[in-house]
Amino acid sequence: MTNPKLINEYELLHQLREGSSLAFNELYNCYKKRLAANLLKLLRDEELAKDALQDLFIKVWNNRTSINADLSFKAYLFRMAENLVVDYYRKASRNKDLQQKMLQVEFDNVYNNVDDHLFSGEKVVLVQQIINKLPEQQRKAYTLHKLEGLSHKEISELMELSTDTINKYIYLAHKFVKEQIVASPHFTVILLSSAIIAEA
Repeated sequence: MTNPKLINEYELLHQLREGSSLAFNELYNCYKKRLAANLLKLLRDEELAKDALQDLFIKVWNNRTSINADLSFKAYLFRMAENLVVDYYRKASRNKDLQQKMLQVEFDNVYNNVDDHLFSGEKVVLVQQIINKLPEQQRKAYTLHKLEGLSHKEISELMELSTDTINKYIYLAHKFVKEQIVASPHFTVILLSSAIIAEA
């Protein structure tokens, strides 16, 4: 049995192609919440997510005549959203102000979401290159903590340094690695590989 919702969307897409603002508004209202939630999940900033959502639907309107009503409009929207996120992070790698903004707006949440994925597969090469830039003691403490899973107390005993010193070393190393990753042209790949926009 044919889904009435899909038939309605098919008709709306044809109306959109013909320039109907009413069809555009209905499609926008249908998808805006899901798209906004996923954009916020990746960009971690309400203002950036709002701007991205606006940019996305501006692109939809500007490209309305090329929309194929026979293909999944949902997949089209989420693919476009994914490309916008890629663009935002590419801009961040070149724009110091935007980069700083992304570091400030709950970047710890973004980083922690990909943290487990950084030390696997091809990504470990990039991360190891960054770790190698650290001062010796920071590198050793960070490696023992992140790669070998030792606690701060265990590292303190192993390196014969105070827990406060180990805390400082790991904090500084963690901060350096984060900043280097977000400045890397590979950052988008790392982020999207672990937190890709869901199409469901």
